Formats: sequence, structure tokens, C-alpha cells
Amino acid sequence: MREEELAAVAKIQAEAFFEASPIAPLDPLLYYIFQGGCLSALQEKLKYTKDGFCCLVATSTSEPDRVRGVVEISLQGEKEELKVLREKGFEEESYAYLACMAVARDARRSGAATALLGAAERMAGKWQQNFVLLHTFADNFPGLRLYHANGYADMMRDPDWRSLLGFRKRVLMAKSASVFSVGNAVQSISTNILKVWNPQAEQDAA
Repeated sequence: MREEELAAVAKIQAEAFFEASPIAPLDPLLYYIFQGGCLSALQEKLKYTKDGFCCLVATSTSEPDRVRGVVEISLQGEKEELKVLREKGFEEESYAYLACMAVARDARRSGAATALLGAAERMAGKWQQNFVLLHTFADNFPGLRLYHANGYADMMRDPDWRSLLGFRKRVLMAKSASVFSVGNAVQSISTNILKVWNPQAEQDAA
């Protein structure tokens, strides 16, 4: 993946996940540091994770070299998440974990997020995983609507005491392989980076 593509991914992730500080004048510097951290983290994952990690990038047909959205998916087997699945009656040794999904501001509500979810689910299917899991914040209402609309179910919510301590509560969500998205092409452009586009999603959103 070209350096400019990595930088574009880091910029989109930083715009989506940076939280303003109580000291507003420091925000430009803190944002710059945060964006650099996003870039370094992605470079490390791509360099040292040979199997079981993939970064999916959405572009448009009109601008195929311009990054419009991104999601990361990886193979994981954290005990806490496996315990939640077990309590729901599913004995699994691993699962696909979806993280860091972000869409450029001017590409939101265009179908890019749905296309990225579908591509991530197909990658999970290639890895022969029965579930895709993800965390989102309980107050991320657009994200919750998106995931619910695409077949993800709430599995567990953080306890209320986290809010009392100043932490944002999270929701663990999951989707079964039995309802994974199918039928949209995913084209590999390098070892760990996939370029994704779903023309039908754009037509549906128009």
C-alpha cells in the first residue's frame, strides 16, 4: 500500500475518533499527535501481522485512488468475548473482530459503511469464522442504527458504573455467519490491503 494511501486512512480515522480536550487551544497539536498515532498503529499492524489481519478500504468508481472509508478486521480469541458467546449457547474458539471503521465526512450516507461491513463479513467467511464481533459506544446512535440495520445484535453492555467514573459505556455486538453479506466483489491490491467498492450501495443511497 502506498504511503499516501496509509496517510489518507489515518486521516479518516483521526477525524472519526479524535475527542476534543478540555483545553481547546491544545486541540490542533493533540489532533496532529493522534493522527500520527493512527498512522503508526496501522503501519505496525501491516508490518508485523502476517495472517489474521486485514485493512479494507472503500473508494468510489469515479475516484478509485481516493480513500473514502476504512475498516480493520482481525482474527481474535479474547476470553471475555468467547465467554459471552458461550453464555448465548455458541462454543467458539475464535471470531472475526471488526474495529476502527470510519468514513470520510463528505462520503457519509453514501453506502460506504455498508459496503465495508459486507466486505469485512466476506473476509470473516474466508477465514471460516462463524461470528463477527465489534464494540461501539452506547451513545453512538448512528453507529448502532447502522449495525442493527445490517444484522448485528447487542450481546453485552458495559455496567453503569463505568459512566459514573467518566468512561463511555460500550456495547458488544455480534453477527452470525448465517446472515453474512454475499455477492459483492473484493479486489486485493496488496498483501493486507483490500480496495472495496459496492456500486449497488451508491445506487440505493441516491
